[in-house]
Amino acid sequence: VAYSSPTVTLNSSASSVTSGTPITLTWSSTDTDNCPTNSGGWSATTAVSGSVSTTPTNAGSSDIQNTYSITCHGLNGDSKTASTVVTVKPVAGSIYWRHKGRTKSGSS
Repeated sequence: VAYSSPTVTLNSSASSVTSGTPITLTWSSTDTDNCPTNSGGWSATTAVSGSVSTTPTNAGSSDIQNTYSITCHGLNGDSKTASTVVTVKPVAGSIYWRHKGRTKSGSS
């Protein structure tokens, strides 16, 4: 039996989020028997399709790019990897400053 090359797709429910906001990663594949490898701070089963919720974080002061990937093994022996990128914005911090003897709190 000759099998076709595997295909894999991976999508995120959002392309840009604020740190601490959950996203859903959804993957599907054809001509594969398992998808055991993923990277980018999420974990999934070895299922050939599915979805999982993960919560990206960013403790820095500027946006970061999280790349999520999954690799599936094809029925023909080949492997295929799919990736998606999510921009993770830091949570706006509080700004404390003194002006003319008063202390003010606000968001940046």
